[in-house]
Amino acid sequence: MSVITKTLKFTGGTLLGLGIGAVTALLLTPQSGEINRAQLQARLNEILDAGRRAQQATEDELQARWESQVQEPKKNGEAQTVVNKPVIKAEEEAERRREQQDKARKEAERHLDKAGKELDKARTKL
Repeated sequence: MSVITKTLKFTGGTLLGLGIGAVTALLLTPQSGEINRAQLQARLNEILDAGRRAQQATEDELQARWESQVQEPKKNGEAQTVVNKPVIKAEEEAERRREQQDKARKEAERHLDKAGKELDKARTKL
């Protein structure tokens, strides 16, 4: 039996046990159905509110982290917004490649001129 199968069986058994326990607790409680519903609704609202607060805190943290990565401090202490660092880096890389290509092209032209001069010398000798 694989680990996944064992885990699924364990999880299924746990959920089944929780469900049976919850139904049994509701049936055997000494309180009326109205009170139970009110208590369950209040507890559910508390859980939902806690989840919303946790979600908002996580969103705020992620927003702050994103802003700290997007903004760089200036020398005078103010923040300067950087549009998109990967795009800027890609543009710098493209500029370096263009410069290398221009350098290689000039080198090839120099060799071509040299070869042309040598060819002219050889023709004049003939």
